[in-house]
Amino acid sequence: MLVRKILLIRLSWFVLLTLALLQVLSNTQIQTDIASFMPAGKNDQQRQLLEEIKQGSAARLWLIAITGEARDSDSQQIISQSQKLATSLRASGLFSSVVNGSAAIDDSLLQRLFRHRYLLDESIQEDSFSVTELRRALQRRLEEMTSPFSSFSKQLLVSDPTAVMRHVSDHLQGNQSTLESRNKVWYSSKKNRALLIASSKEPGSNIDAQEKAYNRILSTFKKTRGDINSSLIVSGAPLFAVAARESIRRESRQLSIAAGIFMLAFMFIVFRNGTLVLLSMLPIGAGLLIATAAVSLLYGSIHGITLAFGITLLGVTIDYPVHLFIHAKKTSSLQQAAVNIWPVLKLGVLTTALGYGAMIWTDFSGLSQLGVFSLVGLITAALVTRTLLPALKRDVPGQTSVLQRRVLSLMNGRWKSLAGTALLVFILVSLLGYKFFLPYDIWSRDITALSPVPAELIQQDRLLRSSLGLPEATSLIRVKGTDVEDVLKKEEQLKPVLEQAIQRNYITSFRSAAGLLPSIHTQQLRQTLLPDREALARRIDDALQGLPFRAESFKPFLDTVENSKSLGFLKPIDLRGTVIGTALDGLLSTTGQGVSGVIYLTGLQDIDALEKLIKAATLPQVTFINIKSGTNELMQGFRQEMLQRIAWVTVVILLVLLMGLKDILKSIRVITPVLLAVLFAALVPLWLGESLNIFHLVSLLLVAGLGLDYALFFNSIRDDQKNADTVTYSLVICSISSLVVFAMLALSNIPVLHAIGITVASGIVAAFVLSQMFSGSFRGKVKV
Repeated sequence: MLVRKILLIRLSWFVLLTLALLQVLSNTQIQTDIASFMPAGKNDQQRQLLEEIKQGSAARLWLIAITGEARDSDSQQIISQSQKLATSLRASGLFSSVVNGSAAIDDSLLQRLFRHRYLLDESIQEDSFSVTELRRALQRRLEEMTSPFSSFSKQLLVSDPTAVMRHVSDHLQGNQSTLESRNKVWYSSKKNRALLIASSKEPGSNIDAQEKAYNRILSTFKKTRGDINSSLIVSGAPLFAVAARESIRRESRQLSIAAGIFMLAFMFIVFRNGTLVLLSMLPIGAGLLIATAAVSLLYGSIHGITLAFGITLLGVTIDYPVHLFIHAKKTSSLQQAAVNIWPVLKLGVLTTALGYGAMIWTDFSGLSQLGVFSLVGLITAALVTRTLLPALKRDVPGQTSVLQRRVLSLMNGRWKSLAGTALLVFILVSLLGYKFFLPYDIWSRDITALSPVPAELIQQDRLLRSSLGLPEATSLIRVKGTDVEDVLKKEEQLKPVLEQAIQRNYITSFRSAAGLLPSIHTQQLRQTLLPDREALARRIDDALQGLPFRAESFKPFLDTVENSKSLGFLKPIDLRGTVIGTALDGLLSTTGQGVSGVIYLTGLQDIDALEKLIKAATLPQVTFINIKSGTNELMQGFRQEMLQRIAWVTVVILLVLLMGLKDILKSIRVITPVLLAVLFAALVPLWLGESLNIFHLVSLLLVAGLGLDYALFFNSIRDDQKNADTVTYSLVICSISSLVVFAMLALSNIPVLHAIGITVASGIVAAFVLSQMFSGSFRGKVKV
């Protein structure tokens, strides 16, 4: 009968793990889109902010510079390499646009713009075609044509004497029209540097796609360099995302290898048995596998961040087989040991699961995934420890090791009470004197502080943006409308407000879709300002008095103005596939609720004043977004929500402990050291001069889980003194293994990893010392 039961357990777990493995291998996609891990917006401004983070053009913009030696011959090679690099990147299919100078505006686009120039030129007024203005324009053209440096041709004179096309071209290129160029390629002679701007097709939040684009830039540069002594500089928001992920991935890999080697070596020292070492990894391995399968089934995929932090939170499950194997040494039977420890272990799992479950019901999609992952993984690991491990190995050698005797000897010292007292004094002093000793604001309000991107990369980005005349995407304006025409009209209504902001030195410039392509309504108005052919011909005759031009030469000018009065209006679809069309794609986006436009701001000096100015204009569906403060506000809202959930879960955990332990004093002995350990773990980073962030908060859940494990097992000693040595030894081994692993994380230079490591490592020390201290602080027989 026993053999049949063991076979059934083995078969059941084999089937379950096989199904989970098939789900993971065949149907599980690991997401790297950082935006999908963000919390949902609670208001329109936050939702628009998230939409910009997910789909905004700024997050797709690559800034590229090719630098060579300061020699004239070398500069020609740099310019040639810029052309080759741009051509190759355009052909790669990874970029929606690659611009390296005025050459990006080809002849067909120039002809289209030239034909529509009078509908595009925002300088056209009622008196633009008056005799006075025409004469002034003709005099300027005469001066330009007599200059040896003039590029204004006779052909252009007779068709565009007012130089409207020049106005249109300069306006379309914006700040980049002032960039130095050579052979129509952006080129800085001071630094012998060619400049390029590339926009990837995929959204910036798709880090895999951005990494592919980055690798293509690097490989293409190497191919086009040849024998040229040139170097490549790349920057932009996509590079920050790629660099941050690679930095975290590299350090996590190194720490994982180091932690894995330590765990295997340490467990072998403890158990002196290779089979037990391998079996000790089974609960957490099964937990990870089934948790991954469960998340992918429920959500369709699993986020890489969920996987990374989920593994961290499941660190508590490493303790389960340690408890089992060490208790089995006394009974020589894994099955009997599992039965003995299950009541305490079950209560610890249940209370920890409640803590992890607090993350499930939240608007934070990534955190909801993390809650499901940790909950499923925790329960799976506990069940594997209870059922599968005893079914795989019946007996464990029962002798007491030298290590166990030394550990127990050390644990009999007076240091325990001294350490516990010191921790309590530390907590008390910190709470009483926090205004004097701790940071004024204990919560981090700057999400950029979590970024592992080196400062030199950020500075390099600022320099390249300055060279290219690009705005820093710290703040922007979003305009929503029913269609493109509606958005363009609203942006045109906003234009006087932004021009007023420029006059008040709130900003230096702005870039909008309406600045590239006026609305049909505006194009219609400009058509009405164009004079008829006869009136214009008379004005030309009057304006030419005393000038060396013949009136009949300006027939092309008369033809163009006449045709423009009935010309079809230029729309975004007419510019598709051109550099301007690509720019419009970055400034206009279609959503399920209509069309959104974004206005980028340059030289932002006074954010508060600008926001007040825009709000005072009371334009419908126009929202000013400060990306940094908006993101911080989003995360602060999530933090507040999580704190409220944790408070409620703490109450529920206390009620569960009361029902499970059936004793108020014992429940107090269990929950008090856990709460104090969580408090201590939160205070340590503050004493080190760090502010708390969401990763500290998530780490405190793990501290609570470990603390409950320690407190419950230490309190079980009171009613079972004969197992005191076994329980104490198993808890020492559990705490040492966890402490070393998280201490490694605490030494990391990556802010996220450091936050997790320092919080959990300090919490482990406090939880162990205080749990043992409080387990003996009350007298009297209590029933488990």
